[in-house]
Amino acid sequence: MMKPDAAPGSRPCCGCAGGGPLCTERVFLFAGLSRDEQLSLVRTARHSAYGKGERIFSVQDPADCVLIVRFGSIKLVRVGPDGREVLLDVLASGDALGEHALFSNETYGVDGIAMEETGVCRIAAASVTALASQSPGMARGLLRSMGRKLGDARQMAEILSRSQAGARLAGFLLYRAHLSGDGRVRLSQEEIAAFLHLRRETVSRKLSGLCAAGAVRTAGYRDIEVTDAARLLEIFTGQGEPG
Repeated sequence: MMKPDAAPGSRPCCGCAGGGPLCTERVFLFAGLSRDEQLSLVRTARHSAYGKGERIFSVQDPADCVLIVRFGSIKLVRVGPDGREVLLDVLASGDALGEHALFSNETYGVDGIAMEETGVCRIAAASVTALASQSPGMARGLLRSMGRKLGDARQMAEILSRSQAGARLAGFLLYRAHLSGDGRVRLSQEEIAAFLHLRRETVSRKLSGLCAAGAVRTAGYRDIEVTDAARLLEIFTGQGEPG
């Protein structure tokens, strides 16, 4: 069940920040906008918070807004033909979703589930498209955002093309550590296994090998630190020891 931002443990609504940071400032899509243009979007936004495991949107829901993750994280999943949940992506704080449907009236096509206490900001598609027709910065932002997401999809396709589990894991950890911006991958072994179409036991074994090689360090249940990116790259490209 959706909870208002005033609920205990939730964070202040960015629309009421009174001159403070805006949720749009961290989103690649809106990077080229002035503060006044971003404020015009934030003032129309709807803010809400969810508890761990709550559904934020469903596969058939219309993607009629740009959804920004203000805090927390969201897993994007589909249910496969065998009834098993397939993990497609994880959105973290500052990520956005919905640009693909701004001009096409599409559905989300996936289920979005809160992985922890999560706050989201929804900016109506009409507000974004109206600004895009007036602001060159908005139009450029849309192109950059879609281009980056296409690049991300290609990188994941490249990672999944590796037949060796160790190479697949090495490439994935490099990719996610780069996305995080701080060299860390905040996913559990179960979540990594779902991303890579591997068994959790396989991920655990290969991860132990990467730790022994000094390429990564586990700092907690959902915290892996990349300590030797060059070593991971060697394994991913097949220049290191087989994984």
